[in-house]
Amino acid sequence: MSGKKRGPKPSLWHGLSGKEFAAAVSISHYEQRPITKKGAIREVLRRPEFAHFRKYSSMRYLYKQLGDAAEFWSPWPSYKKLFGKASKRGLSTVSTERITETENELVEHNLRPQLFP
Repeated sequence: MSGKKRGPKPSLWHGLSGKEFAAAVSISHYEQRPITKKGAIREVLRRPEFAHFRKYSSMRYLYKQLGDAAEFWSPWPSYKKLFGKASKRGLSTVSTERITETENELVEHNLRPQLFP
């Protein structure tokens, strides 16, 4: 049996270079505050360590992939990770078990949901 791996190649954005790119864009955006995210991407692309990302000429593609990479590498769950994708009819796919579990937790702690003015 050969050591050849099957299936598609792993995503560049889910690798270490994608994580570093997302972090560099976030830091650049934070440090140069009046700059937009797309401006921060352009700034990071000028660096020599991210030269291999220059082959993607579409700024829209880089912007979308940056969002996906940031969501993938984020330690906090996003809405998509928590609830999944919505169905085609516009209905949420949140299971009723999750809802009842949270209601049970509120009842156990004698808490009521509150609305803040």
